[in-house]
Amino acid sequence: GAQHRKEAERMAATGFFSALCAGCVIMILGLLLRHPLAHLLGATDTILPYALDYMCIILIGAPYMTASLVLNNQLRLQGNAVYAMIGLVSGGVLNMALDPLFIFTFGMGIRGAALATILSQLVGFCLLLTGVYVSGGIRIRLCLFSPSPARYADLARGGIPSLCRQGLASVAVTCLNTAARPYGDAAIAAMSIVSRVSQFAGSAMIGFGQGFQPVCGFNFGAHKYDRVTRGFHFCVRSSSLILLALAVLGFAFAPQIISVFRGDDAEVIRIGALTLRLLRHPPRGSGAPGGCPAGGRAWSQPCRCGQASLRRRGRDCSSCRLRLSCRICSALPACSAVRQRAICAPLFWRSASRFRSCGSCQKEKIRMMPYK
Repeated sequence: GAQHRKEAERMAATGFFSALCAGCVIMILGLLLRHPLAHLLGATDTILPYALDYMCIILIGAPYMTASLVLNNQLRLQGNAVYAMIGLVSGGVLNMALDPLFIFTFGMGIRGAALATILSQLVGFCLLLTGVYVSGGIRIRLCLFSPSPARYADLARGGIPSLCRQGLASVAVTCLNTAARPYGDAAIAAMSIVSRVSQFAGSAMIGFGQGFQPVCGFNFGAHKYDRVTRGFHFCVRSSSLILLALAVLGFAFAPQIISVFRGDDAEVIRIGALTLRLLRHPPRGSGAPGGCPAGGRAWSQPCRCGQASLRRRGRDCSSCRLRLSCRICSALPACSAVRQRAICAPLFWRSASRFRSCGSCQKEKIRMMPYK
């Protein structure tokens, strides 16, 4: 919105190549520390060999898988969501096609699943990179890679909310797997299935939030603050209704949903159905937690959004062991929707109140200054 194209190109190149380097570090450290890492993630003695086989292959794709996340966000934030969708969907569809081919036809087992994943993600990465150049937006050039403390600080301000949300989500899953370990492999399998189902349902809210992000960023940079507020209201209303419908369907058809993943194990179905029903509400509670972090990243309010994400996810981590110890053979990896609204809604209005009347108040305007 501020039309600082040259600086945007430098920021894009810095973020992309930094992600590639970070992916290489993750690959090297993951391969060297795969044994303790698998134990830390909650793998039992029976699951450990399969986890190690999967990690040895999947970590090879860490560099371009990490860079794909950067390209996806850059395309969306420029308003080129179609190209971002093509890259992600093509990788996912190809993965679905290659999984049975490598696992059953070629007899590769868990290694085949990992190989199918990294190959499909490589195709998705190439399509995303192609979309950057054919979309007419900001291009990635190595000559524009210019790392500096100021740029990394700006990148951190935009990424802190996502780091808090996704990072603590990973920590929560690790804690849940570790706490479920005494109940056996069936409990771990059930919790993994419920986590995937919850993530699938929660992607509706994340999609609304990510769709709101470029709208918020463009209009905030152009000082059209009334559009930001209207967009936020639409995001919250729509995502809340969709998540409510998904929650009702998940509660009503919990056994059938779990049986799709593991229909031959009655214990996994029993534990998974009970866990899924005990959620009782949409993952992450409502549409407000989706719109607030996305909007906060767009208007540079990372600390408040990160605080909200930490409070929501931290509550999941701290209570998972207590909930697992209750005699229900499962956990409740979600917090109260009412509490999430209480955290996120005031966060938005405290931030939004700064620019409601910015058209007549020069003091409250947040200007995007180019780097020197």
